[in-house]
Amino acid sequence: MVANGQHDLPSELPCTKLDSHADTCCMGRNATVLYSHNRTVNVSPFLDSLGTANSVPIVSAAITYDDKITAKTYILIIHQALYFGDMLEHNLLNPFQCPLQGVGINECPRILEGDAVSDHSHSILVSNDELKIPLCLNGIVSYFSSRRPTKAEFDQCYHLELTAAEPEWNPHNGDYSRGEASMTGDDGNILRRMRPNVQACEIMGTWTTENMAKLDDPFLECLEQTIKVGSVQSLLRANKTTPAQLADRWNIGLDKAKKMLDVTTQRGTRTVAFPSLEARSRTNDRQMRYRRLNWRSTQT
Repeated sequence: MVANGQHDLPSELPCTKLDSHADTCCMGRNATVLYSHNRTVNVSPFLDSLGTANSVPIVSAAITYDDKITAKTYILIIHQALYFGDMLEHNLLNPFQCPLQGVGINECPRILEGDAVSDHSHSILVSNDELKIPLCLNGIVSYFSSRRPTKAEFDQCYHLELTAAEPEWNPHNGDYSRGEASMTGDDGNILRRMRPNVQACEIMGTWTTENMAKLDDPFLECLEQTIKVGSVQSLLRANKTTPAQLADRWNIGLDKAKKMLDVTTQRGTRTVAFPSLEARSRTNDRQMRYRRLNWRSTQT
């Protein structure tokens, strides 16, 4: 939270500011609420004497960004944000929440980068550099101009998501701090682990070929040079719930319980490139919202 001063933006200029002390993105009067996540939180300021804001709703909201370089207008969607309405004049963007959606945020101002300054300095890079939002400074606070979208703009302009709609955002998740600590040694430098001595019978099952190819991991190259795979076998994942257990719990017949397990098999399960980072993912995938055709295609 920043005290008001003579360098504050004029009230007629709506904007979105970066705020690393806001552990969740916050939307104010210059954002349009798209829908609510049916969850609320109590928000505490940096001083206990200021009290708390109770039952603040968590929403997905939209703001408009006018790109002066391309003369295009974009609708920026911020999921899992706190909505304060007229109580908050400017939106607050959490620099940690956005990169989890693949949005790059270069917070360091250009004047502090010296010889390392580049075209991407002090900018927000959205969707593989499809949109670059140059940041400005208000005193020492980074911001960019934004406003509330009109209905016509929301229907016609291109949409880009700055934060993820799922999994559920938890700024107090201990995995972040543990993952950060595990990457540095006692000297404060990045740990550079030695390449494993690969043997034919020692394959690390936690890594997949696809993940290693994306990361340009030398382990994949070593595997390809050392191991010759003659055949592979994939086993069905065992279901922890048996038909007998389901029949007993639901008071239904055994045949009906077997059919129930067959038709409720989860599709579209997710994997992550770094198995050490765990997240609870919902099954609200687009491919699972629609009816499916039971067919197979073969190539001859």
